[in-house]
Amino acid sequence: MLENQFIQFSEAIDPLKKEAALQTRPNEEICFQVFDLTNNDVKLVTADGTREIGNVSARFNEMGNYTQCAITYTEIAPNEAYRIKLQSGGETCYSNMLINDPNADLSLTKYWCKENAFGFAFGQSDNNGEYLYIQQQLPIKLFAPQYKQEDKVYTKLNGEQVVLYASITKEYEGETDYIPMEWHEKILMALSCDEVYINGERVTKSGNYEIDHDNCTYTDCGIKLMRATFKVTTNVTQRNSNY
Repeated sequence: MLENQFIQFSEAIDPLKKEAALQTRPNEEICFQVFDLTNNDVKLVTADGTREIGNVSARFNEMGNYTQCAITYTEIAPNEAYRIKLQSGGETCYSNMLINDPNADLSLTKYWCKENAFGFAFGQSDNNGEYLYIQQQLPIKLFAPQYKQEDKVYTKLNGEQVVLYASITKEYEGETDYIPMEWHEKILMALSCDEVYINGERVTKSGNYEIDHDNCTYTDCGIKLMRATFKVTTNVTQRNSNY
């Protein structure tokens, strides 16, 4: 019925399950895929599912065999944990635990593959034939841009130098927050897609995604959290050619 990499649903809330809450911010879209929208009803509830909270609005985009749902919310207290409750086709489902953190350091990450990949349904189009990106505010950030340079210079017999080719590509350092191991795998999959946009800039992963296992912390319920570093380059390369 439902599928998403970062927003996942189950038919019941397990009170004994240890969960790390995914940070979200008010008025910013949270996306997931729905396969059956009959009598759909989207609400936000407390982490234990017993009480409705906040104010939620939803929009839907038809994507072939399923529908992309994007919700925004307001009126949830800062640092309050919550879940998305969805009633569809006579079934009730609850999302993994989320937390409203207006000050969270998140980056809007949009990604897409030409075909289904990483066990996820990519490559679907809306009713207008346009592809819809999966998107999520993720606990990653880009910083310290550098400009990678490559050039070829020809020296004439009279000593004059001529630039035959020059390219400049911007490369960012990237890092995650302290997050569970399973989230690292999902972020790496997102960064490895055919098209990736972080805060509106198209980038490509360059080099390895390195998880720092030596420096870690733990949640109150004992979940191990680690950071990771990576690099991405922009897809716009400036060239100058005098061939």
